[in-house]
Amino acid sequence: MTEDKIETIDVEHRALIFGGAYGNFQATNAILNYAKLHGFGPANTIFTGDLVAYCGQPQETTDLVREFNCHMIMGNCEESLAAGRDDCGCGFEENTACSVLSAQWFSFCQSALNHETKQWMGTLPRSLDIQIGGFRLFCTHGTPSEINEFVFPSDIAEGRF
Repeated sequence: MTEDKIETIDVEHRALIFGGAYGNFQATNAILNYAKLHGFGPANTIFTGDLVAYCGQPQETTDLVREFNCHMIMGNCEESLAAGRDDCGCGFEENTACSVLSAQWFSFCQSALNHETKQWMGTLPRSLDIQIGGFRLFCTHGTPSEINEFVFPSDIAEGRF
């Protein structure tokens, strides 16, 4: 894993931030085409993790985002694939629909992604500290302490975050 790093983004005081491509090549291609059409280049585009999961073109989707060369952080899917784990690290409760489906797609992704891609996933930073138009933002997948932690409005209302 690489150390957290500081990225400075100050292009017209705006950035395009997206994540959770989940191997959906068509949707990822559409958002990158939108980015290009509306002046969001690699320097002011941030991908927040989980390039692959659930959809059928993990290698192609990964290659597309890598070719665009935007800023990226590691999601739990990249972390698990790079580490050679047996599951995606989503933390789904055993025998739920989510855990059954994730086991199927994870197995598919393990075989569909080449070795170099999985190694590259392990080099992604876990977070970015970003300067945009005089504002400082912290960007991570999950929470700063848990890459696979889900955050809900009720968590914020209860003061957890």
